[in-house]
Amino acid sequence: MKKKIFILLTISFFLHLFIFSINKKTDYNFGILKYHINLAANIIKTGSLKNNLDFQDYLSKLYHENENELVKIDKNIIDSLDSKKSTFWYERNPGYGVLLAITWKFFNTYSYLPIIIFQIIINVFISLIVFFIIFEISHNKFYATFGLVGYIFCFPLIFLAIFPSEDIWGIWSIIIFIFFIIKEKNFKNLSIAFAVLGFFSYIHELPHILIKYLALIIPFYFFYNKNNFKIFIKKYFICVFLSLIIPAIILSPYSIRNYLIFNKYIETRYYGDLGTITSYAEFDKGFLAKGDTLLIPMIEKKISDQNLKLNRSNPEYWDIFNDELKEYKKTIPWYKRIQNSFLRIPSLIKQRQFWGFENFTGLIKEIREKNKRFTKPLQAENKRYKTIYFIKDNPLHIASVFEIFKAFIDIILIFMIGNLFFLIYVFKKKDPKSIIILMINFLIYGGNLFYFVDQKYILFPYIVNFIFMFIFISNLIKKRLSDFKNS
Repeated sequence: MKKKIFILLTISFFLHLFIFSINKKTDYNFGILKYHINLAANIIKTGSLKNNLDFQDYLSKLYHENENELVKIDKNIIDSLDSKKSTFWYERNPGYGVLLAITWKFFNTYSYLPIIIFQIIINVFISLIVFFIIFEISHNKFYATFGLVGYIFCFPLIFLAIFPSEDIWGIWSIIIFIFFIIKEKNFKNLSIAFAVLGFFSYIHELPHILIKYLALIIPFYFFYNKNNFKIFIKKYFICVFLSLIIPAIILSPYSIRNYLIFNKYIETRYYGDLGTITSYAEFDKGFLAKGDTLLIPMIEKKISDQNLKLNRSNPEYWDIFNDELKEYKKTIPWYKRIQNSFLRIPSLIKQRQFWGFENFTGLIKEIREKNKRFTKPLQAENKRYKTIYFIKDNPLHIASVFEIFKAFIDIILIFMIGNLFFLIYVFKKKDPKSIIILMINFLIYGGNLFYFVDQKYILFPYIVNFIFMFIFISNLIKKRLSDFKNS
């Protein structure tokens, strides 16, 4: 058996290399990639998390000249960076830029090849963890090998592994999380599992999105005891507390650093959505809106009103920007800062900004009524947010079609977590048909959680997934009805 696994892992490694060799030119998300590169370059140059605006312009020019190819960064350009033109960097997931800087420093080359090879090796190792997870649940080598082969030949995951970005790290975090929670049911392993999510949140956003659902679902798997409900409730709340506090503690150094440098609310990233500023800011017109999306245009307008012809490449622009930000922060009471930092989930539900079905239905309802209730739209800097609409006397913003799409993905993510625990359930019941169906289902989710070609293709795996779930639930109900009749 060990020999077969070794052969499969070897095949996996060379399959990664082969796909990488024929896929050197592709549609890379340079919009995100240039931030990682800039961060890595400034870590090497200044030793801290900074952003050099001149270097950002150089990266954009380099990208357009080379279309969608991955280009090697000129070492001389980085060495010539003027550190005085660098400003402190605020990035919700700075970890990948740090990893990139480490590989550049260690191999003394400013290319993506070292980190891609590193990711390939890790992905091969993760496939072995997938084998152990399925074997631990099913105690069946055939099922475990089936899952291993499925992971190895899941091409979307391979594309993620050879892609110099943080996306694959989010999937790895969930796999490692599952590995720890199924080893042994105790608070120690549970704490380690949530610590894993905390550390990986420095690199990718997926762990801190899923924590909201994991915190509520995991305790049932761990501690449910119908014979002693009081003990279960006690353990349940301890589990939820650990799931929230452990990642927050791990992320606190970066959160405090952001607060001290940027005068922004303490940002744990476990208490908010994907906005780069988790706090909500109250503007002069009496509206509430997401921080970065509207705060930047608002301050830029003030700079423009002062007839200061400055652009973002001018360091003086950012000095004025930061001064305006500090002045604005002084207008918000301290208790509101704490509330916005740590107690945002209830307000998010109220504002329909919470990730889930409430978000989706709320957005649909508001869009239908926008002609009656919306004032003049404000164009935001963020390209994803095409148009921001202010709503009279209502602390809610609508961000065009992207928000609806995002909310739809949230529903799917919740569905994925449910599927995982269905998988554990059927393994325990040892129902072969359901096991095979759900293993395929799980692999489809793992492979297509992120997408590369176009947004329209993302619906296909979800349709297939829905069919699998319908078959599974139908079989389960049919089996239960049959057992009931026989009894």
